[in-house]
Amino acid sequence: MKISKSKQELARIISENGGWQDGEFAAQDGDGSVGGYQIKPEWDSVARYWWNGALGEWFLANKINNLHRCILSRAEYFHLYPAPDADGWIEFDGTECPSGCFNKMIDVKLQDGRELTYSSCRFDWDTDGPSRITAYRLHKQERAKSTAVGDDETNLAAKEELEAMEYRESPEQRAKLAKIYAPSIESLASDYRNKLDFANRKQDEADKANMDSDAALSELEAAIASIGFAITPLVAAKQEPELVITDWQDLRVGDVIQCVGDTWDNDFEGNEAVVTGLESNNYKYEHCIRARIGEESDWGADFIFIRRP
Repeated sequence: MKISKSKQELARIISENGGWQDGEFAAQDGDGSVGGYQIKPEWDSVARYWWNGALGEWFLANKINNLHRCILSRAEYFHLYPAPDADGWIEFDGTECPSGCFNKMIDVKLQDGRELTYSSCRFDWDTDGPSRITAYRLHKQERAKSTAVGDDETNLAAKEELEAMEYRESPEQRAKLAKIYAPSIESLASDYRNKLDFANRKQDEADKANMDSDAALSELEAAIASIGFAITPLVAAKQEPELVITDWQDLRVGDVIQCVGDTWDNDFEGNEAVVTGLESNNYKYEHCIRARIGEESDWGADFIFIRRP
C-alpha cells in the first residue's frame, strides 16, 4: 500500500497521541485540530476546515504539510500502525521496519521461537528462515515513555521505573536460546565418532599403502636377484669429511704418515710409516715422532698426514 509522506506524518501524530479513536477517516483542520469522520470529508478552502460527517475533535497538534489534501483512512493508519493483541504483540509480515518502531527499543518474536529485545536498528527486518521476525511490540520501557508525560506522582513513578529498567533477554529467553543453538552431548559425541571414523579410515589407507610398497619392493628385489644382481641401499651411507692433520700433537698411535725432511734417516725420508709414539722436548728437536716401517723404527719431526685407520 503506497501512502504519501503527509499521511505518514499524520499517522505518526495520531499514534503518539493515543492512536486511532473512531471514524473511518481522520484529517487535520487549519487550526491544528485532528478529528475523525464517519464518511470521507471535503475540504473548505475558505474556512480551512474539513466538513461532512464529523465525529469530533481528538486533539490539537502542529500542522502538517498539505493538510488540505491529507485524508487518512482507517485502513491506511492500521497498515502503518497495526493493532496489537492483548499482550501488545503486532503480527509482522512485511519487509521493512514499521514506522512506529524506528530507532526505538522493541520486543520481537522470531520464527524459531526466540523473543529478543534490542533497538529496531539492530534487526534485519527482511531476513527469512529461522530468524524471520513474525511479531513485534514496543518494549516496556518505550510503552512507559508514552505514558510518562506529566509531573504527577503516577507519572513520576513511571519515569523512575523507566530509568531503572535494563534491556536484556529474560532467563526464560536465554534458556530457550541455549536449547535451540547450544550443541547437545549427543551431537558432540556424534561429531567425535565421525571424526574418529575418518581418522581410522585414513590410517587404514596409509597402512595398506605401506604394505603395497613393501610388496612391490620385494618383487623388485626378487626379480633383480634372479638375474644375478644385488640391490644397493637407496640411501647412500654418510661419508665422513676428509681428515687433515698438520699439528704433530693431533697425531695418534697407528696413524699413517709420510716422513719428510732431513730429520729422518735416509730409509724413512719420503716413505710412509706408522706412528708408534710422540715425544716433546726431544734432545734433538723441540718435538719428535716415532714411526715404524716394517721392523725398523726412527724418530723425526717433519711429516705429511696420510690417513687414520
